[in-house]
Amino acid sequence: MKRFNVRYAETFLWDMIDITLYLLDKTESVAVSKRFYDNTLQFIEERSFGADSYEPYYPYDDSPEYRRLYYGNYTIFYVIDGDDMDIRRILWSGADDIDKL
Repeated sequence: MKRFNVRYAETFLWDMIDITLYLLDKTESVAVSKRFYDNTLQFIEERSFGADSYEPYYPYDDSPEYRRLYYGNYTIFYVIDGDDMDIRRILWSGADDIDKL
């Protein structure tokens, strides 16, 4: 099984900031926010092995070939670019935010 290099897009990083700040606000615990952040990145790194084996997803006409990972209540969207796994977004799974891709 091939391992892909993981690259994080700026949009993903801003999503992670928003999520961790939300968790901090709701839980008042830096440890909870940090654990979510660390565990999410670890989850992505583990899935970088065979990242091209996940089902392609086309959210709209002429979109790039996205793939999805499901992590808790969140969906992580990425594309394969050669040997790279470009992590584009992490969105709450209950949201109708496909237009943000």
